[in-house]
Amino acid sequence: MMDGKKYSLPLMFDPESIGSSLKEVSNELIETQMQDVVNKWYHSPQDTDLLLWYDEKANVIKQQLSFFGQVVEWNVVDGVRTGYVVDGEDKKINYDDELQGPSIYKALLVIENTGDISEEERLALIYNFKNSPQISKMDPEFLLKTFGLRSNKASFFQKIILKILRLLS
Repeated sequence: MMDGKKYSLPLMFDPESIGSSLKEVSNELIETQMQDVVNKWYHSPQDTDLLLWYDEKANVIKQQLSFFGQVVEWNVVDGVRTGYVVDGEDKKINYDDELQGPSIYKALLVIENTGDISEEERLALIYNFKNSPQISKMDPEFLLKTFGLRSNKASFFQKIILKILRLLS
């Protein structure tokens, strides 16, 4: 306190506090013609959101962490992308031409400190941000094992895998 006035520190990036404050606020099933997808949304009052999408076999197929206007995203087709949120009616994301290492590093710190997800999920999310796996670069046997056909109805990603396997043979 100075001159009877109370001063507060500016908002600082604290990955431990941000990660531990992320709480699940939504878990919904999205039914499409191609496949059913589960979407989970975790929110922190510290201007941070974590969105996760799972396929029918509970594989993470997309993850997106946004914090303080920065976005770090991974999906099974494109791999890791970084960007920023453009304010407006739609809250559009502009993706960077080149990956921003500091953004990925901060995202990893937040994920490492997230307490509302299982250790297995946390490790999978960290792996995805660190290694950027993509379908086009995966071993065909691993693809079939991970995303392979589970029922008579082939999912969207299963159809992509089958097309890739046909091209490789």
